[in-house]
Amino acid sequence: DAFADGVAALGALVPRLGDALVARTADTCTTHLANVKGITAAYRMTNRPAPKDASTYVSKLFAAARRLAEQADEHGVSSAAQARWMSAVVARVCEEFSVAGCEVLG
Repeated sequence: DAFADGVAALGALVPRLGDALVARTADTCTTHLANVKGITAAYRMTNRPAPKDASTYVSKLFAAARRLAEQADEHGVSSAAQARWMSAVVARVCEEFSVAGCEVLG
C-alpha cells in the first residue's frame, strides 16, 4: 500500500538526517578551533604567562551541540538518538582538537 511505502521511505531517511545534523553541528563547533593555532603565538609575543583557565573559545566550542540537544528535546527526539548524535559530535570535535593541538605543538 502507498501509505506503508511512504512511511518506510521516510523511515529510511531518519539515519541520514541524523548524520547530516551531526556533520553540520560538528562543523559549526570546530570552526572555533581555528583560535587554537594563535594561542602560543599570542603568549610568546606578549611575554605573558601561560593561561591557567580555559581560553575563550572553549565556552563557544560546544554551543552548537547544546543548541542541537535543546532543539531535539523540544521536538521529541528520543534520548537514545540524542546520545548517539552527541557522542558523534564530541568525537569529531575531539579529533579536530587533537589535530589542532598537534599542529600547535609541531
